[in-house]
Parts: sequence; structure tokens; C-alpha cells
Amino acid sequence: MKQYIVRRLLLAMVTLIGVSLLIFLIMRAIPGDVAISILGEGANEQTVAELRQHLGLDDSWYLQYGRWVQDMTHGDMGHSLFLANKPVTHLMAEHFPVTLNLSLYTMVVAVILGVALGMISGLWHDTWIDYACRVFSVTGLSIPVFWLGLMILLTMVRLFAWTPELVPSTIFGATSNKCSGRL
Repeated sequence: MKQYIVRRLLLAMVTLIGVSLLIFLIMRAIPGDVAISILGEGANEQTVAELRQHLGLDDSWYLQYGRWVQDMTHGDMGHSLFLANKPVTHLMAEHFPVTLNLSLYTMVVAVILGVALGMISGLWHDTWIDYACRVFSVTGLSIPVFWLGLMILLTMVRLFAWTPELVPSTIFGATSNKCSGRL
């Protein structure tokens, strides 16, 4: 049993290294320049070159990857270039309670809904009610969570003329942050 656990942990490490290297290389293959994305298209060449040097983008890919792995093993996830240069670990710590809260509520709803649908399917086995519960369950498991969340948000915006606080309401056709009802 001990050998099995050790073998699985070693395989997990190899998998983590392989996946991180693959993602790192894919991110390097994406066209475009990170420095220009940060500074904007109108930035002069000197500023872009200084930012590339500051970020270490002039180094070879294996040096960049090695630096990234070293930083990650020491708990340094870098600084957010878009959110006031705050450390990413602090940003994650700030948002963790909300994420945990949302995850717990989601689990409670999923368990209640799953048990209820399971009981209904069991009571009316092989009837149209059972098949409807199965289709609903399989569809719920098959739909990507990010897409379902976006569709729920858009449905609520349409039905109740809600405008999310953090999104400028001009995106939804309103002229101010207050709900205007125009959608």
C-alpha cells in the first residue's frame, strides 16, 4: 500500500510538471506581445523594451519557466499587472471567503436538488417523470458551469432588468448604473 501511494504521488508530480510546462509553452506560442498588451498599442519602443526586460521576457523560455517554477514553490505567484500591482496571493486571499461561501451554497443546492430528483425518479421509476428527471440531471452535469452561470445572469438581467454592479451598464443598453428597464 505504501509503495502504491508513493508511486501515485510521484506520478502526480510528473503530471503537474508536464501540464505546467505544456501550458507555459502554449502561452508562449500565442501570438502577440505581453508588454504591448499591458502598455497599449501606442507605447513607444523604449518603454516596451524596458517592460520586457523588467518582466524577464527577453530571457529564453527555459529560464522563464525555471524562474516561474522557483517562485511558485516559494509561494510567490507574482504581482497583478492590472490591479494596482498587488501580489496575486493577497488578491486570492481577499477573494477566498466569497469563493468558499459561493461553493458551499452551490453544494447545498446541488445536494438538495440531487436527492429530490433521485427520490422522484425512484418513486416513479420508468415513467415520463423519471425520464424527465434523468434528462434534467444529465443536462445539468453536461453543461459547462461558466456557460450556465452566464445564461442565468443574462436571464435575470432580462427578466428583472438587473444590471450587475461591476459591469458598466452601457454594455446592457442602459445609460447609468441604475436599472433603467431598457434591455
